[in-house]
Amino acid sequence: MKKTILNSSILLVISFFLFSCKKPKISFDLAKQELTECSNYGLKEVTIDNDSIDKKGFAVELPIILKWEGNTPTPRKISFNNVLKYYKITKDGKRLVSLKLMKNASYKISYHIIGKQDTEIKVWTNKNGKIYKATNENCDER
Repeated sequence: MKKTILNSSILLVISFFLFSCKKPKISFDLAKQELTECSNYGLKEVTIDNDSIDKKGFAVELPIILKWEGNTPTPRKISFNNVLKYYKITKDGKRLVSLKLMKNASYKISYHIIGKQDTEIKVWTNKNGKIYKATNENCDER
């Protein structure tokens, strides 16, 4: 009886670590201009960091932060063409009306979940500021 309880406890602990350590994953659909969270956690807070630098070696743009402030479950997708009104979009602590990316730039998009390892992808914008390339374009890639 004690051995069964011990084995069950060990199995429970192992299962907890295997399933709770699942790393969140994001992808970017180029045709839809849409960020997707692939692991069913929802996109609560996303950082979009322009990693381009100027001739003096300084960042050309401060990070953009999207934070969900709605009372409904956090969405798994964010359309970069039309960000939902419940996302607070900020740059340097100032609220932005819409999300606009710089032309001909590269960005690192990071996704944060408390208690989980951060995940990120890299994207590149074209002459119109639209993303044309991403390191992860669908949830099946890795």
